[in-house]
Amino acid sequence: MAQQFWQQVKAAIREGNPDKVARLIGDDESKLTMSTVFGPWLHLAAKYGQLSVAKRLVAMGVDVNARGGVSNGTALAEASSEGHVDIVEYLTSCGAVLDVSEVQNNPLIGAISGGHWQVAEVLLRHGLDPNVTYVLDSGKRRNALSYARRRGQTEIAELLVAAGCTVPAATLAEANREAHRKLSSVMAEQFGEVFELRLPDMFPVDDESHISLRVIRPSDKHHRRSTSRMSCEDL
Repeated sequence: MAQQFWQQVKAAIREGNPDKVARLIGDDESKLTMSTVFGPWLHLAAKYGQLSVAKRLVAMGVDVNARGGVSNGTALAEASSEGHVDIVEYLTSCGAVLDVSEVQNNPLIGAISGGHWQVAEVLLRHGLDPNVTYVLDSGKRRNALSYARRRGQTEIAELLVAAGCTVPAATLAEANREAHRKLSSVMAEQFGEVFELRLPDMFPVDDESHISLRVIRPSDKHHRRSTSRMSCEDL
């Protein structure tokens, strides 16, 4: 019986018949909040691009931020991956959360994967942070611009650059080295030549941490100054 009901509602959603969907579900809360292997009913409406059904479901009281499906994502992520810009606009207007906590649920990454630049534009306009960086199992770091360029999505890459997105350092180690380079550059501009002394033998640090000492040559203008910095790449 449950399987038959699920098939009927799914078919009504797919054909874009909100009245039939509402009639099948009725006033039964358990039927309204029922989740399938594809996620809640709103996920199906988002997947199939049925805006009228999505609106009816929201009017009936479904949670626009409910999770479900294989990746336990939201309806917004589903609509973004499928390129349904009208549903993305509607869900964001209903308070859908721009979830970037995990790469597989980031709607912007989904839009990039499908080459949907219009969706990417909507998400950026609504304030999604494109600079969120993810660390892969290999240790490499990626953000939206990294993914767009790797997939050859030129239009989306241009949107991201215009939004202030930059490619992150390839790894945490490189990010740490870049931070050191920037610090040394600022110090050199302010005080002159900077000498960096590494002290690996003086302090009990491991391969993921290091302590360095930067010395500024004394002059008539500046007395001797030094700054130390300890960095831990796994923080």
